[in-house]
Amino acid sequence: MSRTTLFPCLLAGALGALAVGSVGCTFDSSKSAARPGVQVATGDGGVFVPPVFDAESREIGGLVGMPEGGVASGLTEDANCGLVKSALMNAPPDVLIVLDRSGSMLQDATGMMCAGPTGCGATSKWTQVTTAIEQVVMTTENEVNWGLKFFGSDRGGCNVNAGVEVAPMTANSTAITTAITATTPGSSTPTRVGVMTAGTYLSTLADGNPKYIILATDGVPNCAAVGGNNAADDAPAIAAVGAVAAMNIPVFVIGIATDATAVATLNGMAMAGGKPQAGAQQYYLVTNTADLVTVLGTLKGMIMRGCTYRLPKIPPTPDNVKVTVAGNKVDRDTTHTSGWDYSPDMMSIVFYGGLCDQLTAGTAGDVAIILGCGMTPIP
Repeated sequence: MSRTTLFPCLLAGALGALAVGSVGCTFDSSKSAARPGVQVATGDGGVFVPPVFDAESREIGGLVGMPEGGVASGLTEDANCGLVKSALMNAPPDVLIVLDRSGSMLQDATGMMCAGPTGCGATSKWTQVTTAIEQVVMTTENEVNWGLKFFGSDRGGCNVNAGVEVAPMTANSTAITTAITATTPGSSTPTRVGVMTAGTYLSTLADGNPKYIILATDGVPNCAAVGGNNAADDAPAIAAVGAVAAMNIPVFVIGIATDATAVATLNGMAMAGGKPQAGAQQYYLVTNTADLVTVLGTLKGMIMRGCTYRLPKIPPTPDNVKVTVAGNKVDRDTTHTSGWDYSPDMMSIVFYGGLCDQLTAGTAGDVAIILGCGMTPIP
């Protein structure tokens, strides 16, 4: 059998799976007899289909085994080529918790203020919610890039500072706990400005990761553009959530021990954010720490089954890439209506439209991406 040089080019994997293992590579030309132009390398622990060649032996694609330490070359029969089988992974999401720090967060879950120098203490909405946030962030800080933004930024007012209190990154639990400990509720409820500030900040992050906002609030928005601190601002707040969602930053809405007057507004924001619950109540209602821990766990699961998949490198020929879901080819769509497109840094594939919804729900099937190595289109 003649010696063969292989240049693996494709990364493929199953949605939500990650498997890494080094295997040996053996080229067997008999494997390609039934399919001319395809060379098959097999090895312990799995089957690799390295580059596909056309009739003139021009390389046009193949399944990746990512080589250890560089490009795999000079592979021969029974040679250990050092391939690493790596399944396609979601990019780690950037999730910004946008947390209401209005004065009503010092109330208990029934909406009552508590007497005494310590107020409601451990039973206040603020303590219940921040305890849950700290717990969830601590247990998931290596899977999610958590960040934190408060609104408003000063006691008794409508001001919202630019930027965020804690930038999204891994291993962020200590930073988030420190920011919460240093903060006391007491502002108005400038939801519109808080959401727009958070969305603007996330839109400037060029890390290629999917981005989400979790908006947690206990009341209806105020701080209207005209009318002062107590002027209702419901419709503009709903519009602001929709504007951020249009930046490809979905917004999950959590209502913290809210009353009936807030339901319509919270439902409106949840619908505008693009991630509502099914049924009459589109937002996520929580009344205590345990509720919020459960909800944050649910949202984390949905986010991790997201629509952005990280690539091992920028495609050498970006126009010669094939994407399939459940074995069916998906076309690129630069309008971001449906199909897929690259992230700004070209290091991720992002799905849009109904297919994104199916991927988030875990019902779409396996995802595979073929990074073509030559200019001949991949069939």
